[in-house]
Amino acid sequence: MYAKSKKGALHGLTAWIAGIVSLAVGIIGYLTQQQLQSSTKMFLGMLTGFGFGILAVAVFGLLHQRLAPAKKLRQEEINSKDERNIQLTRASYTAASVAATVLFAVLAFLFMGLGYIVPAFVTVGAMLVQAAVIGIAYRIYGKRM
Repeated sequence: MYAKSKKGALHGLTAWIAGIVSLAVGIIGYLTQQQLQSSTKMFLGMLTGFGFGILAVAVFGLLHQRLAPAKKLRQEEINSKDERNIQLTRASYTAASVAATVLFAVLAFLFMGLGYIVPAFVTVGAMLVQAAVIGIAYRIYGKRM
């Protein structure tokens, strides 16, 4: 019963708060501003959609925790702590990280080729942040293991 642990409850509460705040900022921002630029309207729409999506996931997670039989929840907990599943998840994250790095590199070259310098630098910056996170995580996990 992951959601009943302190860590699971904290994740659930964080999802609820982030969803409500994002949804509220998006809707209230749109309703209170009379003359908005199209980019601002788009950003507020993205906030609204993001908030609604996070809330929907939180609601379905809560319903799952409340309505699922205890035996099924226990089996899900066992599966989440299974060593094979943990290794599969780590391998999947590694593959996704490599794919993201390749995608960032392709986008950076594409933006440069199209003459969009700022997006190209933002993409390269995202690649550098990703590399930094990998390095920091490697050191932290290296000390713990």
